[in-house]
Amino acid sequence: MKSKFLVFSLFLSFGLLASCSSDGGSGNPPADSRQVKYEVTATTGGSFNVIYFTATGSATPENFTAVPWTKEVTMQSNVQAVTFNASVANATPGQTITSKVYVGGVVKRQGTSTVQANGTAFVALQPYTFQN
Repeated sequence: MKSKFLVFSLFLSFGLLASCSSDGGSGNPPADSRQVKYEVTATTGGSFNVIYFTATGSATPENFTAVPWTKEVTMQSNVQAVTFNASVANATPGQTITSKVYVGGVVKRQGTSTVQANGTAFVALQPYTFQN
């Protein structure tokens, strides 16, 4: 049941975040940088779930139990933005999970969450919008 709730939460958060826009502020890489790396680290073990964008801009879920976890993708030119959500279940309360999005080798989005008493934690990052 916890797993279904976490997956539902990830998809719900993805929908909310995908509708957000970026202000395109400073710190963006050159417009031609389309190399994205997603990363999850944690101070605990557990059942991890992520939702990340593929090269075509499709949201894709993945489950794993070993951290650190990374996925590198070269985004197609028609993809305007990426976001990344991560969660853990069956983890040690008080420990942490951290997720990051790198663009062009530079961290553009990151967040950390502490595992709650029920053994779960969730990190939802704000979307990163590519310069055109």
